[in-house]
Amino acid sequence: MPVRFRVFDDLDFTYTRMFGVLTVQQIYDALERYRTSPEHQVGRKALTNFDEVTEFDFKLADVRALVTTVNSNPSGHTVSVLLATDDYAFGVARQYQTFASMADGVRVT
Repeated sequence: MPVRFRVFDDLDFTYTRMFGVLTVQQIYDALERYRTSPEHQVGRKALTNFDEVTEFDFKLADVRALVTTVNSNPSGHTVSVLLATDDYAFGVARQYQTFASMADGVRVT
């Protein structure tokens, strides 16, 4: 699975690393694994690293739907930092940030 997360309780944040070819379904599956894990806490800050993603296999509508899904859960109402070190990943992260800014919920930096 090209999405892995690690929870840092002492720092109160979740680090998510994504890599390889990434589909929107893989992101949904990872969100579900996190939300049902014993480490899950509502409102915990998140750092998501896109550094090793080679391809985002989804459309703009999928990015918007992902924001809606994240915001539909109380754990989505938090601060999320997206680390994107190349133009491709930055573009996807910026799309996510733009959609998030138009809705009440996750704040993306």
